Amino acid sequence: LNNQGLGLNVITLTGQGTIRLCVLGYEDRAPKDDELNKMKNLLRKSLEDGSWGLSSGLIYIPSCFAGKEELIELTKVVKEYDGIYAAHIRNEGENLLSAVEEVIEIARSSKVKLEIAHHKASGKKNWGKVKESLNLIKKAQSTNLEVFCDQYPYLASNTSLDVLLPDWIIQKNKDYLKKNLQNKAFYLKIKKEIKKRLNVSWKDIWISCIYTKNKDCIGKNIAEIAKIKNKDPEEIILNLFIEEECPVEAIFFSMSEKDLIKVMKSPYTSIGSDAMARSPYGILSKGQPHPRAYGTFPRILGYYVRDKKILTLEEAIYKMTFFSANKLGLKKRGLIKAGNFADLVIFNPKTVKDLATFTKPQTYPQGIEYVLVNGKIVIENSKHTGILAGKILKKNN
Repeated sequence: LNNQGLGLNVITLTGQGTIRLCVLGYEDRAPKDDELNKMKNLLRKSLEDGSWGLSSGLIYIPSCFAGKEELIELTKVVKEYDGIYAAHIRNEGENLLSAVEEVIEIARSSKVKLEIAHHKASGKKNWGKVKESLNLIKKAQSTNLEVFCDQYPYLASNTSLDVLLPDWIIQKNKDYLKKNLQNKAFYLKIKKEIKKRLNVSWKDIWISCIYTKNKDCIGKNIAEIAKIKNKDPEEIILNLFIEEECPVEAIFFSMSEKDLIKVMKSPYTSIGSDAMARSPYGILSKGQPHPRAYGTFPRILGYYVRDKKILTLEEAIYKMTFFSANKLGLKKRGLIKAGNFADLVIFNPKTVKDLATFTKPQTYPQGIEYVLVNGKIVIENSKHTGILAGKILKKNN
């Protein structure tokens, strides 16, 4: 990446799911002592190579098979290197509070710095729980634990559609599923489990990216697709899983703005997009992605600072810059200060605004006039200069 050039600075975290996959594959069990040691050695090597810590996606296979003790042992290694543990917690809906408690207990046991990713309460019946979850973070902070969270400023999430499927389905061979789907008892069992995992209505789940056979589904909600194809929504989910070579991405409208604002105003919350890098041209233009890839930071500055006055301009900039840099331990970044790297965004606070929407997500914002990366101008008069000034930043390097 350094050799080909980068548009921005990049740091890496080591994926706990990747480590588990290397040692245990997709097995749903606790590791034996020698297997756990292999995981720890892989993590240690990665941290020595420059990783900034460990990340886990505890709702995804195979991360979800890891127990608390396994995660404690891995985060003890992260602590040795003064790294951070960034956790997509095990549940953001009905079991939100126990999921937050779990990762805080992991941090308490290993003394690692903890970042709870894109903190929210998903599903209407869970709205309001962020008050309690933020109190759990506050309580942990009062005992000298370094526990933080981050957030993107939208009421919809974006993830793989197969989060609705039971884990045992995802582990199965797709030919096996296709064959057995004709069995009524088998199908009814799956259908029941999907319904248990569902915390929004079918019309609140939009298909955002499909890469092969079912591109006609992009931009439509599951209820709409089910009506067009004259099938149950659950059967639509299963067919997409079986037929597509790559995971199908979906947008879930599941959050409340009252919760979003409460999390945003918390002193423990920084701003992050949780988005993959996208482009309105080339291969990264495929599908209809979440607008957060284009709009996260200008949406904060325009809508939540200027229009709604939820944050002051200073608070917002702090939550986007120094707060994040300081948590990670990035040196000479996040502040405008003599001797620091000149990573600068020059914007007009009167006009800055996100223009990306859920129906037209691949739209650049307005009001950002200049961007400097490592002291070089990469955006000038809102146009890219073609200069690739970014670097791979390694921990302790």
